[in-house]
Amino acid sequence: MIMTKKLLLLLLTVASVPSLSARDLRTEIAKDPSKAAGYYTPYSFDGTKLTPSPKGYEPVYISHYGRHGSRWMTYEEDYTNVLDIFDKAASEDALTPRGKEIHARVKAIADDGKFRAGSLSPLGFKQHKGIAERMYRNFPNLFTDSARIDARSTIIIRCVNSMGAFCESLKENNPKLQITRTATLRTTSPLEFFYAKCNEISPDLRAFWEKGLYIFETDSLMDLKIDMDSKLSELFTKPVVTDRKAKRTLFLNLFYLSQDAPNVGMDNVTFNDLFTPEELYWMTVFENYRCYTKRGPAPQAANLNLHYAKSLLNDFITRADEVLATGERNADLRFGHDINIMAFVPLLGIGGYDMIETDIEKIGNEWDLARLTPMAANIQFVFYRNPDKKNSDTLVKVLHNEKEVKLPLKGKGPYYKWDDVKKHYAARMASIVPGKPQLKD
Repeated sequence: MIMTKKLLLLLLTVASVPSLSARDLRTEIAKDPSKAAGYYTPYSFDGTKLTPSPKGYEPVYISHYGRHGSRWMTYEEDYTNVLDIFDKAASEDALTPRGKEIHARVKAIADDGKFRAGSLSPLGFKQHKGIAERMYRNFPNLFTDSARIDARSTIIIRCVNSMGAFCESLKENNPKLQITRTATLRTTSPLEFFYAKCNEISPDLRAFWEKGLYIFETDSLMDLKIDMDSKLSELFTKPVVTDRKAKRTLFLNLFYLSQDAPNVGMDNVTFNDLFTPEELYWMTVFENYRCYTKRGPAPQAANLNLHYAKSLLNDFITRADEVLATGERNADLRFGHDINIMAFVPLLGIGGYDMIETDIEKIGNEWDLARLTPMAANIQFVFYRNPDKKNSDTLVKVLHNEKEVKLPLKGKGPYYKWDDVKKHYAARMASIVPGKPQLKD
């Protein structure tokens, strides 16, 4: 592979210096390979308690966005492309004993995923029912009597089923709730703002997805950090995958299958042992960096991702103001995808996920997909008023994965004046002007 001098220098630098992050991701993964799961990480709740509301204030409305829950791999090809390689090698008697062992695992996980690709798993249903149950307990006055709730989803079935599980849990607690559910291209538009069937995607963003510089960088780093040829010789007695791109795809797919297995009850099937702890570390760095760049606030993306995320933030603001003025419903529930959270959270400027950085390893350590957008990740805006004060300020607090976060405003939080929040985000969105992304020469 021919590399530019600039990129070669970058790769050599990354290879020779320790992580700049205070977080020791390398050690975490060495101790527990599941820490490499990134956005395949199953959702979990650690029992974090919420700060009591200011005296006299009580919840009046909640606005929510949730990623679908745990699921099988997105496409049938995610299973068959790997299985076909091993099946073909088996038919040619080209598998080593180790290869036969891995083939059996690939077949087991492919058989489990057959005709289920993209579907919500039982764990995914459970995750959303749990989040809804805790929402009901945390804000009980929003879900009394025949309170009205509007639930919207993208048209993707795992999101629709996540919406169903969430709403079912609320109805189990109070059957009188009046919940509307909708999943059309119209509801999809602000919820999956990268979806070309209902949104106009600019030529610049399309070009970035297809030939962004980050693609070349991550491919080159994988070639540098993963000894793919040695691993192939452990599995096959003759060359069955020769193209460099095909080799990367095979090992990435094995990595993804391994990380997704716990989401579908296949915890006992893993391919993590194909990789050393150091290689698992770098695979995690690759994925965090790739998503930071392709979907997040990376300088390479020239504000394109955050620009598209404005539609979701505007949806939060517009619908909140509508409800606060009319009181016509108690909650807005939205169900979408991880790629949208990757852009929405940096737009909100919470949790440090709006970081602007070019050091690949530092990004890979700090811009952590496992914490940013695990399966069933969620954002909740909770609004409060004092019913005893006619013109009381409306307060809002924001939860990320059911934990209170600090907003980039004055004050210690977690409660902020809604007018101040709106003013801040109006200025924030106005400052985000899309430019020309960095493409490979």
